[in-house]
Amino acid sequence: MKPGSGTQAEDRLLLLVPTSRDAQLSEQILGRAGVTCTTCPGLEQLSAELDRDVAALLIAEEIYAVDHSGLLAAWLARQEPWSGLPIILLARPGSDSETLTRAVEQLSNVTVIDRPTRIATLVSVVRSAIRARRRQYQLREHLVLRERTETQLRETVEEVRTLLDTLPIGVVMTSDTETSRITGNARAHALLRVRTGEKFDGRVRVFDGDTEVPFERHPLTRAARGENVVAEHVDLRIDDSVIHAMVWATPLRNLRGEPRGALAAILDLTEQRRAELALRESDRRKDEFLAILAHELRNPLAPVRTALDILKRETQPGTRQNLHEIIERQVETMVRLVNDLLDVSRIARGTTDLDEQIVDLRQIVRSAIEISQPLIAAGRHRLSTQLPPDPVRMRADPLRLAQVFANLLNNAAKYTPVAGEIAIRVDIADRQARIVIEDDGIGIAKEMLTEVFDMFRQIREGGQKPSSGLGIGLTLVKRLVEQHQGSVVAESDGIGCGSRFIVHLPLTPIDGSSKTFPQSESAFSLRGLRVLVADDNEDAAAVLRQLIQMLGGVCGVVNDGEEVLDALRADKPSVAILDIGMPHLDGYTVARRIRALPEFDDVVLVALTGWGQDEDKRRSREAGFDFHLVKPAAYDALKAVLAPLVPAP
Repeated sequence: MKPGSGTQAEDRLLLLVPTSRDAQLSEQILGRAGVTCTTCPGLEQLSAELDRDVAALLIAEEIYAVDHSGLLAAWLARQEPWSGLPIILLARPGSDSETLTRAVEQLSNVTVIDRPTRIATLVSVVRSAIRARRRQYQLREHLVLRERTETQLRETVEEVRTLLDTLPIGVVMTSDTETSRITGNARAHALLRVRTGEKFDGRVRVFDGDTEVPFERHPLTRAARGENVVAEHVDLRIDDSVIHAMVWATPLRNLRGEPRGALAAILDLTEQRRAELALRESDRRKDEFLAILAHELRNPLAPVRTALDILKRETQPGTRQNLHEIIERQVETMVRLVNDLLDVSRIARGTTDLDEQIVDLRQIVRSAIEISQPLIAAGRHRLSTQLPPDPVRMRADPLRLAQVFANLLNNAAKYTPVAGEIAIRVDIADRQARIVIEDDGIGIAKEMLTEVFDMFRQIREGGQKPSSGLGIGLTLVKRLVEQHQGSVVAESDGIGCGSRFIVHLPLTPIDGSSKTFPQSESAFSLRGLRVLVADDNEDAAAVLRQLIQMLGGVCGVVNDGEEVLDALRADKPSVAILDIGMPHLDGYTVARRIRALPEFDDVVLVALTGWGQDEDKRRSREAGFDFHLVKPAAYDALKAVLAPLVPAP
């Protein structure tokens, strides 16, 4: 049935009577009673009117008798569940007919009135039918409203479910104060490892640190009983895994404000916690790495300072040459360590890289003795050395391995009383080198023999104060030896009985000749080359100019970036070596200004800086530099840049 045009249509009475006279009379009688009537000439018109809103049907028995096709019964059968159209059947006088009997059986909501009919009876029956029909229409509106409300509710529930399932946090809910049934969104299922259809109940154990929280103190349980839980950190243990989480929980209340359940949100902080721990570990490694470098930088400084003291007083050429070589080797070590310090990635990893070469182990031991000699001499110790007569070739980083033995010798010197005995011995057997550093010093307690290699651990005797230093020398020894695929152990018979450190290193078969520490080459000539050096560090600029002049070149110096362009026009150099960190105008700006002037197209620009990362080199290229040298510039690096620029004789 299609909706009509409002209340008037819903109150209509359809008339289907034998004659037009009967129709007119019925309309007049019912019209005076306030009933709206619509007369249908026949059954086909009746079918069309029934599809609109209608209050009741008044039909004569003889009209129903000619409905052989069952049109009215078929329409009634198609009514919606809420509809039961009232039908008033005007029966012919006399006994019950077959038509009347069929009508009562087929028409479910039918009232039979015998003719002739009293007007009051007809009006009363029609009004009663209309009132009954109004209640049906009210029921229809109620059903329509309920269906609309249920549809909206289903859509809202689906929207909420979709919203919850898209949230990056787990949400769980219980609909009773005993938390007997818990449901959750998709993230909660994934987080708590519950498959769809499985129960959450008893799945999770809650911990506060190492203490398990009883069920009655779980955040969801407390919220179900009326407590608001705000941002509590807990550990959720599921099977063998632990989830670090932050939990919020709030009560769900009924109309009286009483708790009827609870809802909890779970934010997984496990990855964040791992990231924090990784950051702390990275920070620890950084501090440890920097501490190691600070420790290592001390070692080469000692022989350099001693050599310089001797050079002030020594005039013999042979001795001076030997001291020069010592200083050169130790400065090379310090440059290597500073480069390590500037390697950000190495600091983050807390590791050192090895520059492995084919070396003679004997020469490495001699270099270590050279580093430790000032400390040994200061303690007036006697050092005995026992080395194999033939070269001991192996693949190793000579600087790092020299640090290993120097640290062990320094330890022996520090922990041995004045005028003590120190010995270093190298034995070869079964493709293994065994290096023993032994002293008759204070010794090591047996319980400390393994702990001495721990970071920041220092050897001490009883209540003795620790020696100066960071307590990282032996840690460095162990790490560097292990990086060379070797091992180191400490031995001692106890306090006062001296100590012995034994290093084992593999000797792999090596083809070719032994390669030792690089020796200085003969100088090359810069005769005819004009160079400009710009550096605000006057000493650094002066030393570089002196070197270039010693090699036959002509060198001018300025100490400010603003002076460079004038110096280029005045001196007309072929090469300009520019410090990056000059005041007023830095090296990048100066280089860009030079490259913007066609008159300086032939000038070769060399960046000289303490920064040597890939990003620093990229910036220098973009500014117009042809080469990038890292302070202090090595002789070989300077030669590689300047030698090809020397003009032909």
